[in-house]
Amino acid sequence: MLKRQTNIFFLILQSLHQERVSNTLLINNMEGLKATIERSEAEGRLRLETQLSEALKECSALRATLKDEKEQFKELARSLQRQTDTAKERMKSEKDEADKARADLEAARDELKNKSNTILDLTNQLREMANQPIRTTIQAGKLTKDLFNDTL
Repeated sequence: MLKRQTNIFFLILQSLHQERVSNTLLINNMEGLKATIERSEAEGRLRLETQLSEALKECSALRATLKDEKEQFKELARSLQRQTDTAKERMKSEKDEADKARADLEAARDELKNKSNTILDLTNQLREMANQPIRTTIQAGKLTKDLFNDTL
């Protein structure tokens, strides 16, 4: 019985030893997995931090580009406004000149009409005089002088 108990004891001891070895292997595997997971997490975190850093740099660059383009747009808008104002002023000036030219033309037409009427009147007077008896040379000279002065 003692031998049997000793054998049972050795079997239990051997079983405990195998269990301890299994537990040690299991713990080693778990620690290996834990280290792998921690390494993966660290690498993933590092990748994400790198991506975040790159995204922030890109965002900053885009902000700077946007700011520059905004300033260029504002300057273009100011330039276009100046050109528009200049064009409006030029158009007003040209319209004023055209209005003055029309008024001058109308005045010249009126003057031409008046002088044409005067010439017509004087021509009619000369015809009447030609049909009347001959006048003295002084009267004819005076009429010619009047005719010449009126046409100017």
